[in-house]
Amino acid sequence: MNIKQTYSSLLLIGSLTLIACNDTKIEISNHDSEQPDPPVEVPPQNPAIEHAVRLNNDSCVPPAAVVTTGSPTKTKAFPNLPAIPNVLAMVQPQNDNSYWLLLNRSGKVFHIENNYNVTQFNQVLDIGSKVSTNGEMGMTGIAFHPNFGQAENRVFILYNDINNQGRSTLSSFNFDTTNWQINANSEKVILTLDQPIPFHNGGDIAFGNDGMLYASFGDSEMDFHSQNLHNLYGSLIRIDVDTYPYTIPNDNPFNTGQAICQHFEDTRTSDCPEVFAYGFRNPWRFSIDSQTGIPWVGDVGDSRYEEIDRIISGGNYGWPIMEGAHCIQANCDQSAYQLPISDYGRDSGVSVVGGYVYRGTESPSLFGQYIFGDIYSGNFWQVAADALVGTDESSLISSHGIAAMAQGNNGEVYQLQFFSDDETETGINVYKISGGGGVNATMPDKLSDTGCFDPINKSSAQGVFEYSINNSLWSDGALKQRAFAIPNNTKIDVQLDGDFLFPENSILIKHFLDGDTFLETRLLVNHSTGWQGYSYEWNSEQTEANLLSSGKTTKRDGFTHTFPSQNQCGSCHTNAANFSLGVEVSQLNKQDPNINANQVDYLTSAGYFSQPIWSSESDKLFALDDSSVSLEDRAKSYLHSNCSGCHRPGTTNRSTMDLRMSTPLNNMNVCESDPILTNLGDDSAKLIKLGDADSSVLLMRMKSNDQNLTMPPIARLKEDTAATQLISEWINTLQTCD
Repeated sequence: MNIKQTYSSLLLIGSLTLIACNDTKIEISNHDSEQPDPPVEVPPQNPAIEHAVRLNNDSCVPPAAVVTTGSPTKTKAFPNLPAIPNVLAMVQPQNDNSYWLLLNRSGKVFHIENNYNVTQFNQVLDIGSKVSTNGEMGMTGIAFHPNFGQAENRVFILYNDINNQGRSTLSSFNFDTTNWQINANSEKVILTLDQPIPFHNGGDIAFGNDGMLYASFGDSEMDFHSQNLHNLYGSLIRIDVDTYPYTIPNDNPFNTGQAICQHFEDTRTSDCPEVFAYGFRNPWRFSIDSQTGIPWVGDVGDSRYEEIDRIISGGNYGWPIMEGAHCIQANCDQSAYQLPISDYGRDSGVSVVGGYVYRGTESPSLFGQYIFGDIYSGNFWQVAADALVGTDESSLISSHGIAAMAQGNNGEVYQLQFFSDDETETGINVYKISGGGGVNATMPDKLSDTGCFDPINKSSAQGVFEYSINNSLWSDGALKQRAFAIPNNTKIDVQLDGDFLFPENSILIKHFLDGDTFLETRLLVNHSTGWQGYSYEWNSEQTEANLLSSGKTTKRDGFTHTFPSQNQCGSCHTNAANFSLGVEVSQLNKQDPNINANQVDYLTSAGYFSQPIWSSESDKLFALDDSSVSLEDRAKSYLHSNCSGCHRPGTTNRSTMDLRMSTPLNNMNVCESDPILTNLGDDSAKLIKLGDADSSVLLMRMKSNDQNLTMPPIARLKEDTAATQLISEWINTLQTCD
């Protein structure tokens, strides 16, 4: 019973009137007076808002999903592109959809425009003179730094070095997009791994959603090394390349502060802290699920089975004790190893090509399916990304000569055909998997056609609920107007922590303004296929906003505004935060003059919630300038609003911080905690150092405009000085973590 309930009960007792079980009133005499005190009327604890009304929403609903039929197939992605031999990788920078780089096994990299009608390619790098192509060797992996085109110009390449007996060499190179050249002389070798034979060398790299660089290495036919953590053979590694040569993430499973394994050492006796997972034979191709951040590995088997592994930190995948899900050595305890999600025998293929979890829109029936194949049989399969261990794959298409696959920023999946130098047919390098049928959800190209907002009158449609929040997410000083709409005859469920669970086809709306000038209207839509973000850019006449196909940064009248890509929307609107972020009870628990009521009480009274929620019984956040509450309440409110979408339990990132308002300081994993980044010039720094804001990494990263350090990392170019000043004052007052 809370305080208010206890107080109400006392008042009822004080009324001197009891109701017996048989509904008979029992009067208790008052010896100090002839007449009993009159009953005390207790007003309802949570009176409904009489003028609250929920208007019908007849226009702000997403278009009906389009249901298509048909079997998946492959189509030429660039039918007029001249043939490029021996292609093993194709990548895009995360912040630019306009082009691709294609990597050639013999040591060359080519640039092509991301245009269906492209007719030419341009060579941007040739290090063929130092690349060994003996056996299975070559230049096999390439990745853009996640911040490429912003604060970074590096690409990372994995190849076998002809000058060092084919050793695996992971290097960075500078890429100048002004002259479209990767500078071969800018190479910085990050790590190497000796390769005694030119087989089972592995050879793929990719950046994860956590910003870490992952790389795979095979057992080089020394299968006993795959179970030995003193080297990198048969492993998937994870490193931080924001410093040279690299550092080890604090949460790597075998990191205890020991020296790095930058080179192979036969006499090493300590585990390699780089290892993220091990027990592989030849993890030729792997990928990171762009939505969940989970790595997937296609591990090439020996003589019996090929396997698909969904990777967990510290997982041992069994080779050479196991092949696939099957013991091949005596006294094998399967419970000691991570079993594959799927495997197949020699009747289906002999060399697996690891693929990608489909996150595109053109083949909706494939959404959430991991797509992979076999280079020799030409069979390609799918298995659900959330499938249980031991799930049978299902047939997808047949496609021979595919040695690798690729995925665009838009989530579409491609096959890369591998052929020799004498091929002349156009368009045969890259095939897009398409035509899978299913349910496809989209939004109109113009804001006026969404039915949510009138661009001419700058007004929300009927049934769209406009609201304000207690503590706003910083967006370089842009002003914001917020609203949401849910379908008629639906309700919002509210979780115990106050997060809103919106029904299907709900639309969350946020307008970004510079003064009175609209810059962007951002819609977050809960389609039947899941949440998806859409950015509409306003024209200079302020008469319409048009849907963007990719992210961008633009300057208008001196104000710089960042538009996120659709993929970037999912970086902040996480499943752990139930996607909606700012629309939660603690944010809306405030008086709003536009409705002359507390927003939470109004929404309850108007029938928006599936269960009543009242402001008097709910938590709330506080504005930065709310001097009526403590520094800590204001500071933690800001961290909740700006940081806790990613930094909370259930998210996939490199930090274990929990920055939700409800989490006590001693449980936030920040107070006197060591930072993951250790190259900030202060060896004594902590995430939050008691009484010392200047040595607190949390504040350093909030203040930094370096795109490798800045937090939040997306759509933020300027420091929120009001916030950093307040956080600084708060940290300087802290004397204990309790």
